[in-house]
Amino acid sequence: MLRVEIEGGKEFEKAVKALKKRADGSLEKWLADGAITTQSLAQQSILSRLSKGKIYERKGIQHTASAPGNPPNSDSGALVSNITVEKIKGGYDVGSRKGAPWGLFLEFGTVKMLPRPWLTPAYDKAVAQLMEYFKRAKI
Repeated sequence: MLRVEIEGGKEFEKAVKALKKRADGSLEKWLADGAITTQSLAQQSILSRLSKGKIYERKGIQHTASAPGNPPNSDSGALVSNITVEKIKGGYDVGSRKGAPWGLFLEFGTVKMLPRPWLTPAYDKAVAQLMEYFKRAKI
């Protein structure tokens, strides 16, 4: 099984470490909120727009791929419905699961396809929101 992790920036990791030292239960809630925000933003990025890329046929059905660099277009909804949040040791894992393993290939690309990132931009936005909250709360 292949597993890819997108790790946060140094600032975010530093903030989380500082919060762990003063943990009063809020950190768990903030991390859960961040994971759910990441999930929601990733799903919205796929569902909210149609990017015009190459048109191809698969199993007798015509599909329009997204343009490289844009989130994938949704056709069956399988990727969106398989973007889930799982509790793991030390935090949360957000990603596409068994029902949509191609999410990894869309995110990072392959030798035959340029990336169509959907998770990294969502993660970056969610982390930025959390960091703003930490700054306002003087954490």
